[in-house]
This record gives sequence, C-alpha cells and structure tokens, in this order.
Amino acid sequence: MHMNRGQWRHPTFGRQPWVTQAVTPGWFDRPARRHAPRVRDGAFRVVIETLNELGS
Repeated sequence: MHMNRGQWRHPTFGRQPWVTQAVTPGWFDRPARRHAPRVRDGAFRVVIETLNELGS
C-alpha cells in the first residue's frame, strides 16, 4: 500500500498545496492487522443486526 512506504502526499487541510509527509514505514498496516479481528467481528455483528431488523 502506498501509505506504508514511509511518505505520502496529501492536500494541506484538504486544499492546495499538496505536500509530501514522512511517516514510519508500515504505519498503516501494522495497526490495521492488529485491530482486524475486532473490526471484522464488529462488521459481522452489524450485518447480522441489520438482517434481523429487515426480517431476513
């Protein structure tokens, strides 16, 4: 993923100019992997709740 390479470009406050910001390589994937089970379980729970509300 591009954001894990140690730098990424983004607009300043959502506008021009775009800047390159240095970050620690892997800053996105490491926490995403660490929290994946909780996110997956939460998403699954919401899908089940929604299906139950719809009467499926």
